[in-house]
Amino acid sequence: MGGGSKSKRAQGKAGNTAGADSLTFEGEVCRLWLDLEGRLARPDHEGGGLEAVLQLIRDFSGLSWSFLTALIPADAKNYHIVAKSGDAPANLPSTLPLASGLAGWIHTKHNALALDKLKADGRHSYIFHKDEPIKGVRSCYGWPLLYNDQPRGGLIMAGRSGETLSPAQSAALTCLAARLAAQLQQDRLLVRVRDLSQLDSQTGLPHRGYFLDRLGRLIKQADLTGAGVELYVLATTGLGAFSCDNGQDAAGDLLRSVAGQLVEAAKSHWEIGHVSYGVFTLAVPVEDATEAKRVIARFKKQLLDWPLVERSGRAGLGLYPAAASYPQDADGPERLLELALTALAGDDENEEPA
Repeated sequence: MGGGSKSKRAQGKAGNTAGADSLTFEGEVCRLWLDLEGRLARPDHEGGGLEAVLQLIRDFSGLSWSFLTALIPADAKNYHIVAKSGDAPANLPSTLPLASGLAGWIHTKHNALALDKLKADGRHSYIFHKDEPIKGVRSCYGWPLLYNDQPRGGLIMAGRSGETLSPAQSAALTCLAARLAAQLQQDRLLVRVRDLSQLDSQTGLPHRGYFLDRLGRLIKQADLTGAGVELYVLATTGLGAFSCDNGQDAAGDLLRSVAGQLVEAAKSHWEIGHVSYGVFTLAVPVEDATEAKRVIARFKKQLLDWPLVERSGRAGLGLYPAAASYPQDADGPERLLELALTALAGDDENEEPA
């Protein structure tokens, strides 16, 4: 970058002046990178975080707007705006379809975009969607955030009239996009490490507290789309009797195999937990309720004649489900789980879980 910039600025100037200009830009890039690492290393309340990073990028580029998006594994149809520059419209949706706008093209094609001149009418910028509230856009740039060739999100920037990127600025931001992709990947790994510390040791599933956290996230996603969530509590019976006859180790193997079958049958974006011995929870978006009921019915039938993993023979287990719906029955994850457990305990036909 420095060499190209120096050659361009040397036209009509003395050599020393051109060198000074080149070093000035190199210094800007170094300062940008140093400040970037500082923002990423500090939490939001200490002047760090993604919003602060975008402000640095905006100041360096001279463009009016900047946005950082992320792809969420559980949502294959949309991308999510996770940070934006301070003057970006507040009414811009945070979740947008991958099939929409220039940003959608960047996310699906995994290619960078550089548009220095957009139509001058300013009525439909179409960065995110046709009728978005961003007006006066004359330039648009974007980089997919790829880690090991896998998309993690995008860096989207836009400018008003006269706001464009130089080739050197564009090259620096291409490098910065690679750094942000690594950061999003690191954030995913940190979430995974945290998950491992919050799993039930008997089954490898989220324990009660962590399941409630994940249920809360599912509820927030449902709020964005105006949909609901169905929560099922699945209490197995017969584990206590099996433990008395075969020992705790054998009962532990049986419980793990049962949990593994439930995970295998569920969709990847459903939430499963183990909230008490032999009591599983399953939370799904309301549009998946019919499929979830089919899964539960098959699971119940399998439990009646369950093959043992470490020994010959089969175990006969029972399954008693109970359900609660958000937002009809409760306004939060804890209350929703409490109502489902109460419904389970209050069913006169149910046996108390072993």
